[in-house]
Amino acid sequence: MSSLDKDLKVKRSLYAKAGIPDYWIVDVSGNEENHRVIVLTEPKDGDYTQEEVLKEGVMRSRVLPMVEIPVNILLGN
Repeated sequence: MSSLDKDLKVKRSLYAKAGIPDYWIVDVSGNEENHRVIVLTEPKDGDYTQEEVLKEGVMRSRVLPMVEIPVNILLGN
């Protein structure tokens, strides 16, 4: 199981069950055009009910709304 697989399956479930409100997965596997940030929010019943995939723009935490991070910085662009 790859690190990304663990993030998308094992950690996703653990974090949702723990009630972690924001879970960001930075996927820089493969070539640069496939890099992405997966944003999971609104945990319920052991999974996240909202999923957003970003390749550009600005990340905003729902827990700390004053925190903004440019996606290109997370992706190393």
